Amino acid sequence: HLSAILQEAKKMDSATELKAVVGDEKGKGKLVEYAWKLKKRGLQDNTIALRTYILSQLADKGANLTDPDSVETVLATEPFTAAKKRNLVSAYTSFCKVFRIGWDPIKVKYEPKQPFVPMREELNALISAAGKRTAAFLQVAKDTGARSGEISKLQWTDINTENLTISINAPEKNSRSRTLKVTEKTIAMIKALSNKYDPYIFNPNNESTKATFMHLRNRLAETQQNPRFKQIHLHTFRHYFACNLYRKTRTLKTVQDALGHKSITN
Repeated sequence: HLSAILQEAKKMDSATELKAVVGDEKGKGKLVEYAWKLKKRGLQDNTIALRTYILSQLADKGANLTDPDSVETVLATEPFTAAKKRNLVSAYTSFCKVFRIGWDPIKVKYEPKQPFVPMREELNALISAAGKRTAAFLQVAKDTGARSGEISKLQWTDINTENLTISINAPEKNSRSRTLKVTEKTIAMIKALSNKYDPYIFNPNNESTKATFMHLRNRLAETQQNPRFKQIHLHTFRHYFACNLYRKTRTLKTVQDALGHKSITN
């Protein structure tokens, strides 16, 4: 519903009018204003949608988003996992920063799990079982390590068939644009596609591609009796690419540049 929220926010001239759109029960009325402020600051729509969704979950548990003490009570009494609580604290920290609400974020002890890295054969099986356009999408993900949203925004002009390269010109997460060498197979799969979404190669609606992929991987997990398929997400292709590239080069800087990260810490 983010698109509808942002459209409503554009029409409003003040916080009072914004609150009138959805009411202000437990500070929820602020979520519309919050989403619009993040949009104006250049954050990606998927990031805005995730943060507003997380904050709405806090409000649904009884927290008043304009009252840090109320939020801390919910965080202390609800049986959230460490990972979930970490995300809640991160989103609420952003909310407080936007509205200049004084809050000292609570500390959450959280040790992230190691990212799941699939085997090459598993990714190839997914590509082989997919439809023509989805297969090409997955092949690009495997060959470039680009985020799914970045692949969704690829245009025909980003493909250099002579040099066998793909340019990521719509980077996400404040990353850098970059040009990556790919295989002849990847270029051939792209060239075989129609201009259905011209000027884009793939469906620019990334959520549609995600839904198609989830159905594909679940079907494969069942037909091949391999539960590992259910641990594979579109972002898993990025993990595979990064690990594989580091295995070949043993150079973190090379991996950083290929993924588009501005900081090697990422």
